[in-house]
Amino acid sequence: MGEYFDRRADRRWQRQMRKRLKHLEREYGPIEMYGAPPRRRRWRETGPVLPGLAIALGLTAVVMVMNPGATGYRVRDLIDTINGRDDGAYTFLATERGSSMPVGWSPCEPITYVVNPEGAPADHEDLVADAIELLEEESEFEFDDGGETDDRTFTLGAREPGDPVLIGWATPDEVPALRGDTIGVGGSSTAPRQGRPRFVTGSVALDGPAYRTMARQGDGDQQRLVLVHELVHVLGLDHVDDRDQLMYPQYIGQDGLGEGDRAGLAELHELPC
Repeated sequence: MGEYFDRRADRRWQRQMRKRLKHLEREYGPIEMYGAPPRRRRWRETGPVLPGLAIALGLTAVVMVMNPGATGYRVRDLIDTINGRDDGAYTFLATERGSSMPVGWSPCEPITYVVNPEGAPADHEDLVADAIELLEEESEFEFDDGGETDDRTFTLGAREPGDPVLIGWATPDEVPALRGDTIGVGGSSTAPRQGRPRFVTGSVALDGPAYRTMARQGDGDQQRLVLVHELVHVLGLDHVDDRDQLMYPQYIGQDGLGEGDRAGLAELHELPC
């Protein structure tokens, strides 16, 4: 039992160190570790830079004159449209009424989650830790481990604003949405925050029998990526028809998040605090 808590504390310490490194990089720029390979920069062809930038700046000025209340998000969205952004397919679960701005979590606050281990596979601690680690690295959202719980309120409408995101395993009898071929469901519920809708709680329900079968078969990648898929729903992305994205409705052997998934998460992380 002591070894279990030691491993959990060690994983939490490692995640905290990674978070601190991210904050340092945002403040002071990239940090190169001794012996680590050089960082690769991703380049994208978008046509002539200076003419496009001049047009974008000109139209941005028009937008600000016509609508002084325009947010940086809207201005950036306009510039992306001008430059022909093509980051892959992604869609949002919800947008603000009369707007293209997605509904999401405040990117300036960590998202607390708790885990109900009832009906979980034996390695659920490592499974959740690996999924959260991958999502933190890819999305830049921060998650706080709230520990274990006996809460089984998977129905979003029954969760209170401010409740931690619940991760747990259930049967189709307990969560009817898991019937058929569905092995996971996830999402968030909204409440007004400073005059605009924001996600304030969420839940992920995973098919316990299916997960235990995958565990016996040694299919750890599918277990982890199905959980990541559902957590991305919690953050605010919906399904897409692009089979290269993890947010495709089925797991078909994807090895992680696709370009569209990352682009959608980046937009959610750029929402106002």
